[in-house]
Amino acid sequence: MPNARFGRWVYNSSMAGKPLRALAGSRRTWWLLVLVLTTAAIAERGLRSVVSGARSPTGGARWIWAASTEPSPDETPSSGNVFFAFRDFELAGYPGRGRLSCRGDEEAFVYLNGALVDVSRFRDGEALSTYEVGYLLQPGVNRIAVELRSIRGGGGFLLDLEVEGRSPIRIGSDDQWQVARAYLDDLLVPGTAIEGAERAIAGAAPPVGRWGFLERAGASLPFIDRISPSEGRHAHWALSDRTAGAWRGLAPPN
Repeated sequence: MPNARFGRWVYNSSMAGKPLRALAGSRRTWWLLVLVLTTAAIAERGLRSVVSGARSPTGGARWIWAASTEPSPDETPSSGNVFFAFRDFELAGYPGRGRLSCRGDEEAFVYLNGALVDVSRFRDGEALSTYEVGYLLQPGVNRIAVELRSIRGGGGFLLDLEVEGRSPIRIGSDDQWQVARAYLDDLLVPGTAIEGAERAIAGAAPPVGRWGFLERAGASLPFIDRISPSEGRHAHWALSDRTAGAWRGLAPPN
């Protein structure tokens, strides 16, 4: 019975199964569309990451923190946290110039080869602290050391150092940094091993949460060159207590 009439309707056996085949085809088309959109989203995210890195004034630098608490811009209250992050790097000769940009949340005290470069407290919307530090660099091993403090426990630190000269180099905060839980006399000395040091935890590169994109401010003199001689120029001048746990009496400059 190839054809049969039912009132106004005519059944055509040649059409049997076609709706099911059409449905199966539409399902394949739907899954193909899902696959294409997913692939495009992954590619777009990767491209956005590359573009963000290219646009960021800190290049590939990432927010870092101690291993007990991952880098986070959240305002979740918790117990206070204080520790020291540091990294050594080598220069083949005297650099022409060196530009250091940084930002710590909540508080950061940044040293380069024992000289106090930055004393700052995080404020939303502020630009990166930027300094000309070429004259503080030396051939051979150099060390950046940072004391980081957060009342809420969590936080983050971001740093980018661009060195110009015959052997240009760029150092950023990443998982190659180390963390010391307490101050030691050798902590600010380039090349010295620190017993008990652990690897820092590196989060994402900017933009991240309320930290967002950070712009550079105009380069200024390191903090140690903006204090009066009577206050002392020694690297340990700012340390009110050389044990982790005592808050400084030093207020960051306005």
